[in-house]
Amino acid sequence: MKCIVGLKSFVPVVVLIFSLGIRAERTTVSPERYYSGAGIGTFVGFGIGQAIQGRYKETGWIFTVGELSSLAIITSGLIWAAIATSENYKANREPHMYIPAGGLAMIIAGSIMGGGFRIWDIIDLWTGAVPTESKKMALLTMRDHNHMACTTSTQSVVFDVIRFSF
Repeated sequence: MKCIVGLKSFVPVVVLIFSLGIRAERTTVSPERYYSGAGIGTFVGFGIGQAIQGRYKETGWIFTVGELSSLAIITSGLIWAAIATSENYKANREPHMYIPAGGLAMIIAGSIMGGGFRIWDIIDLWTGAVPTESKKMALLTMRDHNHMACTTSTQSVVFDVIRFSF
């Protein structure tokens, strides 16, 4: 019996690869940290949103390194183009910009790389953490609150847990 390798045999492999990249357990954070981190990180980037969410060691550093690397590649391409333009002006006295193929390739590659990291960053910000105000988190918050306020009334803890649950 012959085994025919076709598109149908690659689909399970692709699904397996993508499923390995998805984390089964996502980090739980407070809604304040989730929304502020996702909002700020969406506009700023560089792993700042993950740092606000408390996930910088997990994934935030990847975006810091990746986005800074892409900016370095773009800057190198621009410097190469500026030097080539300057040399072209000195040699030919032509004021137009001259971009060598290598410089243009670096600018394009850095832009694609940076765009990919930004898209991945934004997706990770909104899907990598879960905003949760579980009863356990509410009890921990109230325990810290009661410790700081020096109140140990069971009634106040119960009402505060009910307030945090809704």
